[in-house]
Amino acid sequence: MFSLTTNTQIKKSNVTKSTVKCRRANSNKKTKTIVTISDSDYGFKEREILLREREVHLMELSNLEKERELKLH
Repeated sequence: MFSLTTNTQIKKSNVTKSTVKCRRANSNKKTKTIVTISDSDYGFKEREILLREREVHLMELSNLEKERELKLH
């Protein structure tokens, strides 16, 4: 009978420890960070995206040309 009470006490202590950790995790999730991007950064990122799109477009065109050449031979 004594062993049953000690087991329940251990379980209760584990439960209280885990709920404190959960509360800490939940409180951390409530914080919000706001990232502001300046106009110059925004313009730079826009240009960077446009350059990447152009590169992809050129790669697609070169692949189409290669496919046409292979079909001719």
